[in-house]
Amino acid sequence: MKAWLNNNLQKKKRRIDPDFVESSSDYDPDEEEDIDVEKNTQKNTNNKKEDSEVTKLRIALREMTKKYNKMKLENDKLKKKIKTTPAKGASKNKKVVDASKIKKKYLKKWATRLPKVSAMKKTKFLGSSKEIIIEEMGFDREEFDAIFGDKGYLVQPRPDNKPTSTVIIRQFSTWDSINALFGEYGLTEEIIVSIWRQRNFSKSRYCGEGTAKISELNACYNKSRKVLQLKFQCERDYYGGTTAFFLW
Repeated sequence: MKAWLNNNLQKKKRRIDPDFVESSSDYDPDEEEDIDVEKNTQKNTNNKKEDSEVTKLRIALREMTKKYNKMKLENDKLKKKIKTTPAKGASKNKKVVDASKIKKKYLKKWATRLPKVSAMKKTKFLGSSKEIIIEEMGFDREEFDAIFGDKGYLVQPRPDNKPTSTVIIRQFSTWDSINALFGEYGLTEEIIVSIWRQRNFSKSRYCGEGTAKISELNACYNKSRKVLQLKFQCERDYYGGTTAFFLW
């Protein structure tokens, strides 16, 4: 019994203290070999952990390299875009030049066309007033804004008048406001018109040319159809007193 206890005590000491040297004759070489195997297993485990950490670091490095290359590519694209994009000041100047060209193109064209249309025989001027319409097809919104912008009186769309309308109407109710728009492009207040007369329900007849004055302009722009209508209200004096010849 005493020998058995001593043997167990020595085994425990060997496990606790690897430098323990047995003095007895009961030394077990197999047990020492087990201890060596356990040490090697622990060492291999530590090596595997280290390899795993290295692998993770390599993966993280590859991901960071990919992100860096992507950011570098985007940065190069932005640099090229900045080089090819004009400065803000230059862009604004270009818009002003374009607006000037658009005004010259269209206002001069309309100032020439209106007297021609009003003088045509088929443009019947009955009575003392008539609305003469000049129409422009395929007219862009940018062109409308360049010419009319915030000029005149905005009839619609307004918060209190057809706020969702696709038709913009700007009114120039005096010749002075019309002249401020067309003045330098040759439109005159007085134009030649084709005079027609009609008695009661009889057929109207042509009476020759006369003159009328432009009193009002309504610029109507249909955004969806891209159509501009310039509605010129023209007035002419009708003389005759009590012997006046009424047309309506």
